[in-house]
Amino acid sequence: MAPGVTEKLGVYVYALIDPRDRSIFYVGKGVGDRVYSHVWSAMGAPDLVEDGIEREAPAVKSAKNQRIRDIYQSGKTVEHVILRHRIEPEASADKSAYAIEQTLIDALRLIEAPTGTAVLANIAGGHTTTEWGVIPLPELIRRYAATAAPEIERPFVVLVVNAALNPQNSTEQVYEEGRGWWHAGPVIRNTANVPIFFVAADIVRAVYRASSWEQSGQGGAWRFSGPADPELETRYVGTSVAELKKARRTRRWRQHGWHPYPAE
Repeated sequence: MAPGVTEKLGVYVYALIDPRDRSIFYVGKGVGDRVYSHVWSAMGAPDLVEDGIEREAPAVKSAKNQRIRDIYQSGKTVEHVILRHRIEPEASADKSAYAIEQTLIDALRLIEAPTGTAVLANIAGGHTTTEWGVIPLPELIRRYAATAAPEIERPFVVLVVNAALNPQNSTEQVYEEGRGWWHAGPVIRNTANVPIFFVAADIVRAVYRASSWEQSGQGGAWRFSGPADPELETRYVGTSVAELKKARRTRRWRQHGWHPYPAE
Protein backbone atom coordinates (compact mmCIF):
# COMPACT_ATOMS: atom_id res chain seq x y z
CA MET A 1 0.00 0.00 0.00
CA ALA A 2 1.02 3.63 -0.31
CA PRO A 3 3.16 5.03 2.52
CA GLY A 4 1.12 5.95 5.58
CA VAL A 5 -2.04 4.13 4.49
CA THR A 6 -1.57 1.03 6.63
CA GLU A 7 -1.10 3.16 9.74
CA LYS A 8 -4.39 4.90 9.05
CA LEU A 9 -6.18 1.59 8.51
CA GLY A 10 -5.06 0.20 11.85
CA VAL A 11 -6.59 -3.17 12.72
CA TYR A 12 -9.24 -4.13 10.18
CA VAL A 13 -11.65 -6.85 9.07
CA TYR A 14 -11.68 -7.59 5.36
CA ALA A 15 -13.53 -9.67 2.79
CA LEU A 16 -12.42 -11.20 -0.50
CA ILE A 17 -15.05 -11.07 -3.26
CA ASP A 18 -15.34 -13.20 -6.38
CA PRO A 19 -16.25 -10.69 -9.13
CA ARG A 20 -17.82 -13.40 -11.27
CA ASP A 21 -20.83 -13.77 -8.98
CA ARG A 22 -20.16 -11.04 -6.35
CA SER A 23 -19.93 -13.67 -3.61
CA ILE A 24 -17.82 -13.24 -0.48
CA PHE A 25 -15.54 -16.27 -0.24
CA TYR A 26 -13.23 -15.28 2.60
CA VAL A 27 -13.34 -13.01 5.66
CA GLY A 28 -10.34 -12.25 7.84
CA LYS A 29 -8.70 -9.85 10.29
CA GLY A 30 -5.44 -8.08 9.66
CA VAL A 31 -3.09 -5.17 9.77
CA GLY A 32 -0.66 -3.84 7.19
CA ASP A 33 -0.80 -5.71 3.85
CA ARG A 34 -2.44 -8.83 5.28
CA VAL A 35 -5.49 -8.33 3.05
CA TYR A 36 -3.38 -9.01 -0.05
CA SER A 37 -1.55 -12.05 1.34
CA HIS A 38 -4.11 -14.61 0.19
CA VAL A 39 -3.65 -13.64 -3.45
CA TRP A 40 0.12 -13.48 -3.08
CA SER A 41 0.15 -16.97 -1.57
CA ALA A 42 -2.17 -18.46 -4.18
CA MET A 43 -0.30 -16.87 -7.09
CA GLY A 44 3.15 -18.01 -5.97
CA ALA A 45 4.66 -14.99 -4.23
CA PRO A 46 5.36 -16.43 -0.75
CA ASP A 47 8.00 -13.82 0.09
CA LEU A 48 5.25 -11.19 0.25
CA VAL A 49 2.89 -13.18 2.46
CA GLU A 50 2.10 -11.77 5.91
CA ASP A 51 2.58 -14.08 8.89
CA GLY A 52 -0.36 -16.35 9.65
CA ILE A 53 -1.65 -17.08 6.17
CA GLU A 54 0.47 -20.20 5.80
CA ARG A 55 -0.83 -21.63 9.10
CA GLU A 56 -4.37 -22.15 7.78
CA ALA A 57 -5.85 -25.64 7.69
CA PRO A 58 -4.73 -27.40 4.49
CA ALA A 59 -8.28 -27.93 3.23
CA VAL A 60 -9.18 -24.26 3.76
CA LYS A 61 -6.00 -23.04 2.12
CA SER A 62 -6.38 -25.40 -0.85
CA ALA A 63 -10.00 -24.41 -1.56
CA LYS A 64 -9.28 -20.71 -1.16
CA ASN A 65 -6.18 -20.82 -3.38
CA GLN A 66 -8.04 -22.71 -6.10
CA ARG A 67 -10.85 -20.13 -6.02
CA ILE A 68 -8.33 -17.31 -6.38
CA ARG A 69 -6.54 -19.00 -9.28
CA ASP A 70 -9.86 -19.67 -11.03
CA ILE A 71 -10.75 -15.98 -10.73
CA TYR A 72 -7.49 -14.84 -12.31
CA GLN A 73 -7.63 -17.52 -15.01
CA SER A 74 -11.05 -16.18 -15.97
CA GLY A 75 -9.44 -12.81 -16.69
CA LYS A 76 -10.79 -11.10 -13.58
CA THR A 77 -9.21 -10.13 -10.26
CA VAL A 78 -10.12 -10.68 -6.64
CA GLU A 79 -11.86 -7.69 -5.11
CA HIS A 80 -10.65 -6.63 -1.65
CA VAL A 81 -13.16 -4.90 0.62
CA ILE A 82 -12.48 -3.49 4.07
CA LEU A 83 -15.54 -4.22 6.21
CA ARG A 84 -14.36 -2.17 9.15
CA HIS A 85 -11.09 -0.48 10.04
CA ARG A 86 -9.52 1.50 12.87
CA ILE A 87 -10.87 -1.15 15.22
CA GLU A 88 -10.22 -0.29 18.85
CA PRO A 89 -11.56 -1.62 22.17
CA GLU A 90 -15.13 -0.49 22.69
CA ALA A 91 -16.16 1.34 25.87
CA SER A 92 -18.97 -1.07 26.71
CA ALA A 93 -20.47 -4.42 25.78
CA ASP A 94 -23.35 -2.63 24.05
CA LYS A 95 -20.99 -0.63 21.83
CA SER A 96 -19.07 -3.78 20.95
CA ALA A 97 -22.31 -5.54 20.04
CA TYR A 98 -23.44 -2.61 17.90
CA ALA A 99 -20.11 -2.60 16.06
CA ILE A 100 -20.41 -6.32 15.31
CA GLU A 101 -24.03 -5.81 14.23
CA GLN A 102 -23.06 -3.04 11.83
CA THR A 103 -20.25 -5.04 10.28
CA LEU A 104 -22.56 -8.00 9.67
CA ILE A 105 -25.23 -5.76 8.15
CA ASP A 106 -22.70 -4.12 5.85
CA ALA A 107 -21.26 -7.49 4.79
CA LEU A 108 -24.67 -8.98 4.04
CA ARG A 109 -25.62 -5.94 2.02
CA LEU A 110 -22.63 -6.60 -0.20
CA ILE A 111 -24.48 -9.78 -1.11
CA GLU A 112 -27.74 -7.87 -1.70
CA ALA A 113 -26.25 -5.31 -4.08
CA PRO A 114 -25.65 -7.39 -7.24
CA THR A 115 -28.84 -9.44 -6.98
CA GLY A 116 -31.26 -6.67 -6.05
CA THR A 117 -32.78 -9.13 -3.57
CA ALA A 118 -33.07 -7.99 0.04
CA VAL A 119 -31.22 -10.24 2.46
CA LEU A 120 -32.07 -8.20 5.55
CA ALA A 121 -35.16 -6.52 6.95
CA ASN A 122 -33.04 -3.90 8.76
CA ILE A 123 -34.48 -0.76 7.20
CA ALA A 124 -32.60 1.53 9.58
CA GLY A 125 -29.26 0.01 8.65
CA GLY A 126 -27.84 -0.60 12.12
CA HIS A 127 -26.66 1.68 14.90
CA THR A 128 -23.02 2.51 14.20
CA THR A 129 -22.64 3.45 10.55
CA THR A 130 -19.36 5.39 10.32
CA GLU A 131 -16.73 6.53 7.86
CA TRP A 132 -14.84 3.37 8.90
CA GLY A 133 -17.45 0.99 7.51
CA VAL A 134 -17.46 -1.03 4.28
CA ILE A 135 -15.25 0.51 1.60
CA PRO A 136 -13.51 -1.18 -1.36
CA LEU A 137 -9.79 -1.23 -0.64
CA PRO A 138 -8.72 0.75 -3.75
CA GLU A 139 -11.10 3.54 -2.72
CA LEU A 140 -9.83 3.49 0.85
CA ILE A 141 -6.23 3.73 -0.34
CA ARG A 142 -7.20 6.59 -2.64
CA ARG A 143 -8.62 8.55 0.30
CA TYR A 144 -5.81 7.92 2.76
CA ALA A 145 -3.01 8.45 0.26
CA ALA A 146 -4.43 11.69 -1.16
CA THR A 147 -2.43 14.90 -0.89
CA ALA A 148 -4.08 18.28 -0.37
CA ALA A 149 -5.41 19.92 -3.53
CA PRO A 150 -3.28 22.85 -4.74
CA GLU A 151 -4.86 26.27 -4.38
CA ILE A 152 -7.65 26.81 -6.91
CA GLU A 153 -8.13 30.12 -8.68
CA ARG A 154 -11.58 31.61 -8.04
CA PRO A 155 -14.34 31.52 -9.10
CA PHE A 156 -14.96 27.78 -9.18
CA VAL A 157 -17.49 25.26 -7.87
CA VAL A 158 -17.01 22.18 -5.73
CA LEU A 159 -19.81 19.79 -6.63
CA VAL A 160 -20.27 16.85 -4.25
CA VAL A 161 -21.39 13.95 -6.45
CA ASN A 162 -21.71 10.74 -4.48
CA ALA A 163 -22.43 8.76 -7.65
CA ALA A 164 -18.68 8.96 -8.28
CA LEU A 165 -18.14 6.52 -5.41
CA ASN A 166 -19.88 3.69 -7.26
CA PRO A 167 -17.33 1.94 -9.49
CA GLN A 168 -20.21 0.58 -11.57
CA ASN A 169 -21.12 4.09 -12.74
CA SER A 170 -19.55 5.23 -15.97
CA THR A 171 -17.98 8.66 -16.46
CA GLU A 172 -21.06 9.66 -18.45
CA GLN A 173 -23.42 8.56 -15.67
CA VAL A 174 -21.50 10.52 -13.06
CA TYR A 175 -21.49 13.60 -15.31
CA GLU A 176 -25.26 13.38 -15.87
CA GLU A 177 -25.85 12.91 -12.15
CA GLY A 178 -23.71 15.88 -11.25
CA ARG A 179 -24.45 18.62 -13.75
CA GLY A 180 -27.84 19.71 -12.51
CA TRP A 181 -30.13 21.04 -11.26
CA TRP A 182 -28.49 23.55 -8.91
CA HIS A 183 -29.10 27.05 -7.56
CA ALA A 184 -26.19 28.54 -9.43
CA GLY A 185 -25.79 32.27 -8.88
CA PRO A 186 -24.94 34.94 -11.46
CA VAL A 187 -21.24 35.14 -10.55
CA ILE A 188 -20.72 31.50 -11.48
CA ARG A 189 -23.04 31.51 -14.50
CA ASN A 190 -21.51 34.69 -15.91
CA THR A 191 -17.93 33.42 -15.65
CA ALA A 192 -16.88 31.92 -18.98
CA ASN A 193 -15.87 28.27 -18.70
CA VAL A 194 -15.94 28.30 -14.91
CA PRO A 195 -14.38 25.08 -13.54
CA ILE A 196 -16.65 22.58 -11.78
CA PHE A 197 -14.80 20.14 -9.51
CA PHE A 198 -16.64 16.84 -9.03
CA VAL A 199 -15.84 15.62 -5.51
CA ALA A 200 -16.80 12.52 -3.52
CA ALA A 201 -15.54 11.65 -0.02
CA ASP A 202 -13.44 14.86 -0.18
CA ILE A 203 -11.46 13.55 -3.20
CA VAL A 204 -11.56 15.28 -6.60
CA ARG A 205 -12.87 12.78 -9.18
CA ALA A 206 -13.22 14.95 -12.31
CA VAL A 207 -13.09 18.59 -13.45
CA TYR A 208 -15.40 20.09 -16.06
CA ARG A 209 -15.71 23.54 -17.64
CA ALA A 210 -19.24 24.95 -17.70
CA SER A 211 -19.57 26.32 -21.23
CA SER A 212 -23.36 26.79 -21.19
CA TRP A 213 -26.32 26.85 -18.81
CA GLU A 214 -29.94 25.74 -19.01
CA GLN A 215 -32.65 26.87 -16.59
CA SER A 216 -35.27 24.45 -15.35
CA GLY A 217 -38.87 24.85 -16.48
CA GLN A 218 -39.87 25.85 -12.95
CA GLY A 219 -37.14 28.48 -12.81
CA GLY A 220 -34.55 29.04 -10.12
CA ALA A 221 -32.40 25.97 -10.78
CA TRP A 222 -29.73 25.56 -13.44
CA ARG A 223 -27.89 22.77 -15.22
CA PHE A 224 -24.52 23.20 -16.86
CA SER A 225 -22.99 21.57 -19.93
CA GLY A 226 -19.33 21.47 -20.78
CA PRO A 227 -16.27 19.33 -21.44
CA ALA A 228 -13.75 17.83 -19.06
CA ASP A 229 -10.59 19.89 -18.59
CA PRO A 230 -7.58 17.53 -19.01
CA GLU A 231 -5.09 20.07 -17.65
CA LEU A 232 -7.02 20.67 -14.43
CA GLU A 233 -7.72 16.96 -14.06
CA THR A 234 -4.00 16.22 -14.25
CA ARG A 235 -3.39 18.66 -11.41
CA TYR A 236 -6.38 17.94 -9.19
CA VAL A 237 -7.93 14.50 -9.70
CA GLY A 238 -7.04 12.30 -6.74
CA THR A 239 -6.24 15.20 -4.43
CA SER A 240 -8.16 16.05 -1.27
CA VAL A 241 -10.29 19.14 -0.65
CA ALA A 242 -10.70 18.31 3.06
CA GLU A 243 -8.88 21.49 4.10
CA LEU A 244 -11.01 23.57 1.73
CA LYS A 245 -14.10 22.01 3.28
CA LYS A 246 -12.83 22.66 6.81
CA ALA A 247 -12.16 26.33 6.02
CA ARG A 248 -15.68 26.98 4.71
CA ARG A 249 -17.29 28.71 7.67
CA THR A 250 -20.04 30.81 6.09
CA ARG A 251 -22.12 27.84 4.94
CA ARG A 252 -22.47 24.18 5.83
CA TRP A 253 -20.77 21.78 3.42
CA ARG A 254 -23.62 19.53 2.32
CA GLN A 255 -23.12 15.82 1.82
CA HIS A 256 -24.41 16.18 -1.72
CA GLY A 257 -24.55 19.38 -3.67
CA TRP A 258 -23.31 22.70 -4.90
CA HIS A 259 -20.54 24.71 -3.21
CA PRO A 260 -19.53 27.87 -5.12
CA TYR A 261 -16.35 29.83 -4.41
CA PRO A 262 -16.83 32.63 -3.65
CA ALA A 263 -20.05 31.76 -1.83
CA GLU A 264 -23.10 33.34 -3.42
